[in-house]
Amino acid sequence: MAVSRSGRGTVSGPWDASELGSPAAVLDRWDLGGLLVPRTPSVRVEVSYDETRSALVQAVLINGANALQLQAFRSITSRDWASVRNDLASNIRGDGGRAHESIGRAGPELRTRIPVTTPTGSEPCRTPG
Repeated sequence: MAVSRSGRGTVSGPWDASELGSPAAVLDRWDLGGLLVPRTPSVRVEVSYDETRSALVQAVLINGANALQLQAFRSITSRDWASVRNDLASNIRGDGGRAHESIGRAGPELRTRIPVTTPTGSEPCRTPG
């Protein structure tokens, strides 16, 4: 995989909307507010919407038995992403999960096991950012 100086994949992204090139590339994506997700015929999208804030909370992309939960987070100007990752990791650990930082394709990320009601009792999760 080709990697740009920013550490992102030049073939697979992630990209900013300004890096997508043609307007058709933007139109061929689901617009989830802060996230533009490529459309795929076999994938369906379920969204959670918070009516009190008039905001999309999360989107779940489902392909057969597989699901990918997408949520966009932002850091207020007085905080950096390292502190946001630390807070997320603390919350996950406080809920009985596990979390550690690592370096992924897109840079720093959290690798976690989220407690859920399944036979295994937890699910793996990656949080880039």
